[in-house]
Amino acid sequence: MPSVALNGATISESTASGHINYERYEYWYTDQDGYDHYHWVGGYTTYATIRGSCNASPNGVYFNGKNAVLQGDRTTENDQYSIPDGRYQSGAHSGASGSVTSGNGKNVFIGGKSVSVNGSTISTHAGTSSTINGGVSNNVYIGG
Repeated sequence: MPSVALNGATISESTASGHINYERYEYWYTDQDGYDHYHWVGGYTTYATIRGSCNASPNGVYFNGKNAVLQGDRTTENDQYSIPDGRYQSGAHSGASGSVTSGNGKNVFIGGKSVSVNGSTISTHAGTSSTINGGVSNNVYIGG
C-alpha cells in the first residue's frame, strides 16, 4: 500500500544531460612575436543532478500535521553539477520549479485533485522524470 506524500516530500535524483552550459579557455593563435593567444569559447555542456522536494498547496486536509501533496502541486528543485574544465556560462538553477504529474491509482481525491503517494511521478524543471521517494506518511495509506 502506497503511503500518502506529505508537504516537503523528497524526490529521487534525476540527471539532465546537457543542462549546464560552459566555456573553455582555448588556444587561438600565435602572433608574429611568438606569443600564444587564448580566448573563451562557448558551446560546451555538461549534465546536472536535479534534487528537490514537493510543496503541497494549502488544501485544508492534514495528515500527521501536514498537507497532502496533490497531483499538480509544484516542486522546488536545485541543480548540482561539476564543470570539467572552464567556467560556468548558463543553465544552473536554485529554487527552480517542477510539478507533480501523478497521484494515486485508487481514485482518492482532495478538492478534485488526485492525492499523491510514494512513487508518484514528477516532471522536473529540466524536463526529466523523477518520483516521490521520501517524506511520506508512516500511517496513512491508499489502496489497502
